[in-house]
Parts: sequence; structure tokens; C-alpha cells
Amino acid sequence: MSNHIPPSPPDSLAETSHVSRDDLFEALANSRRRTALSKIADAGTPIELRTLARAVAREEAESDDAEIPDETFDNVSLSLYHTHLPKLAHLGLIEFDARRRVVESAIDGIELLPS
Repeated sequence: MSNHIPPSPPDSLAETSHVSRDDLFEALANSRRRTALSKIADAGTPIELRTLARAVAREEAESDDAEIPDETFDNVSLSLYHTHLPKLAHLGLIEFDARRRVVESAIDGIELLPS
């Protein structure tokens, strides 16, 4: 058994050395993932998947809830749950509790570009 202690989460994307640049760029190339990451960072606290899906759908549609069909929210929620959030979690950018359907940033003050 190893006594290896995992490193604490990085303070910015520039410090995610365990993630290759290609993987990071590939993840951030998707607009839905960028929007989700932004909404998660803006929340500052854990956010429910349903709330995140509504925020992402509103931004993608550039509209409010009244004009967006429930089916659209469901589709966004499914794609976040099955594709986008697991990818961001695998890269260490977020923490995603799939059972509770709650997500939060794994990086304090996410900076998308290094300074």
C-alpha cells in the first residue's frame, strides 16, 4: 500500500500540470463545457445539476425560461450529466457528485487564461 498523498487542487488552470495542454484545450473547445464551467465558477458554492442546466440553456438560447421548452432543459441536463461534467471532473476542474447531481468548482477562482 502506498503512502502517496494526492496534491491539493490547483489554484488556477495554469497549475493543472497533471492535465495535458491538448486535453485542456480539447475540453475547453466545447462551448457548452465553457459555459458550464463559467456558471459553476460564478455560483461559488455547489450547484444542482438542474439549476446548472437551466443556466446553460438560457445562455445558449440567449433567452429566459419562459421561451425555452422543457425538452431543451432536459437535453442540456442529459448532455451535462453524461458527457460534459464527467470530462471536466476527470480533468480535475470540477467536483461532480453524480449520485446527488451536484457540481462545484475544484479550483478556487477559476482562471481560464494564465496571467
